[in-house]
Amino acid sequence: MHFLDPDIFSEVIKLSTPTLIAILLCGLLLWSAGYLTHKFWVVFLATAGAGVLGFDKGPDFGIQGIFAALLFGISAGILALSIIRVVVFVLGGCTGLIIGNLFMPAGDAWLACLLVGGIAALLLYPFWFTAFSSLLGTLASAYGIIAILDRVKALDSSLIVDKQAGLIDVICIGFVIFGTIIQYFLTKYFRKRKWRLMQEEERFRYQNENMAYSNPGTWFKNPWRHAS
Repeated sequence: MHFLDPDIFSEVIKLSTPTLIAILLCGLLLWSAGYLTHKFWVVFLATAGAGVLGFDKGPDFGIQGIFAALLFGISAGILALSIIRVVVFVLGGCTGLIIGNLFMPAGDAWLACLLVGGIAALLLYPFWFTAFSSLLGTLASAYGIIAILDRVKALDSSLIVDKQAGLIDVICIGFVIFGTIIQYFLTKYFRKRKWRLMQEEERFRYQNENMAYSNPGTWFKNPWRHAS
């Protein structure tokens, strides 16, 4: 099993150039800031997936497709953040199944792999989501950039994907690790920046309250006005 599957790549390369560019940009965003934007991705994927499901299954329940897609999408988007832990458990369980199938092709312990993967994803939530988003971003970026380079005749994609699969795997693993490290430091930086802004805002509010209390604008001061 390799990072780039030839069958999937044969379908990706048929996409239009703007679509390939969008895949590449989304992949780079996931690779570099997946954990920082993970709530957006969960809401976006839940809304889009539920919208497609509603558009397809809505007529079966007597609802117009577009109206059903709108209702399903809005409902899933509102509920997505409330059930984000469930989404993480499911994604972790799917990851556990994939890893289990690599080492146990018979698939006898699929339930154990599902549960262990889901529990590990919940216990290691920040690290797991960081590594998972880095992996997804690396895959999307790899598919997108190779397809784009093949589109502009800069390389032969069939030669790269079929005959250089091992080299691509090594490069992708390196990018997954590098993306995880980058996301760690970015998350740490933005958390510190947010904490500093909160401290400055609190200091500024405290100074304004002291100035308002000591301002001799009126002859009477209520000493309990700022007690709270």
